[in-house]
Amino acid sequence: MPPRPNLSSSFVRPWWWAQLGLWLALVVLAPASASAGPPAEPGAGWSLAWEAGGSCPSQGELAAMIAAYLPELEEPRPADADAAIRARAEVTEDEGGWTVDLELEGLQGLQSPLRRIFSAPECDELAAAAALIIAVSLEPLAVSRRVGLHAPAEPAEPAPAPDPAPSTASGGPATAPERDEVEQQRPAPSSSPQRSNASSRPTSSSRRERPRVGAGVRGGAGWGPTPAVYAHAGASVGVFGRGWAWRLDGGAWLPRRTLLDDGRAARIHGWWLGSAGCWLPRAGVVTLPLCAGLELGQAIGRGLSPTPNPRRETLPWVALVPSVGLRWQALDRLTLVAGVEVPAGLVRARFRIGGEPLAPLTAAAVRASLGLDLTF
Repeated sequence: MPPRPNLSSSFVRPWWWAQLGLWLALVVLAPASASAGPPAEPGAGWSLAWEAGGSCPSQGELAAMIAAYLPELEEPRPADADAAIRARAEVTEDEGGWTVDLELEGLQGLQSPLRRIFSAPECDELAAAAALIIAVSLEPLAVSRRVGLHAPAEPAEPAPAPDPAPSTASGGPATAPERDEVEQQRPAPSSSPQRSNASSRPTSSSRRERPRVGAGVRGGAGWGPTPAVYAHAGASVGVFGRGWAWRLDGGAWLPRRTLLDDGRAARIHGWWLGSAGCWLPRAGVVTLPLCAGLELGQAIGRGLSPTPNPRRETLPWVALVPSVGLRWQALDRLTLVAGVEVPAGLVRARFRIGGEPLAPLTAAAVRASLGLDLTF
């Protein structure tokens, strides 16, 4: 048996000092390496901000397009979250179609953000191209294999070795094999990987553009239906397409007390129901609806004490309603709404108390309102 090595102090001490030196190096260098931060890995910790509205795909639908190229990619973080790679895109509509300003920050090997601006006649096509660019920036090799551009080719099976030619009875070599036999020995060509993976590519034609439905609430103040300031509240339901909208509105004027000089009084309120069509010019995430519609309703008055024999009276309200507004898409499905309507009354009538005129219906009213819409 060989002699057992003697672990003398001359061996232990250098080893102990080496361990101590390594530990001190880690303590000193660890803060510096932590402050520098590891290089961002493609696809690890990424955020997405997609500013587009109307008939464009939502941010969730864009994330699904990216996931079609990278099924194992984690969900994108919110735009304001800390992420290694940040993708931001703003879509605007113009006369020729749609334009996207795409910016990618944090990519390996780039000191400044990568920015691409391009246009397409359809917003779906624009979103599909943006999804491809983002996916390639996150995981280029994975996307390449996914779409079949760099898939390893399947090796062809080698052809079996032909049998040695039999000798003829006279001892000479046999004749060459027939052409059909040679063709049968050739291996069949393998199918193209691009063809087999074509079905995995997401295309804009697979998603048809459809109008979106929205519903919301409104509140505000204005002048009319009688010559006084009224508060109002209402709701709206509409259908929003690319550059157009149709909506159904309803609301009520809140009660207001009106007096005569001799102290007689009445409480006046009312309601309306209307429909309007709108043109939606767009600037980024802001839309400026220009609408025209018709509304029907009632103005309702009721006598109050000390009015003798108080009773209830109703007047018809019919008006043409032009309006202008502003819609700001704060979130994917949440939109802040502001608007001004100018109903032009078509009925001339007035409330009376004891034969004396109290308040006529205005020839024109004004309603300013704020609200919130949810789109689906």
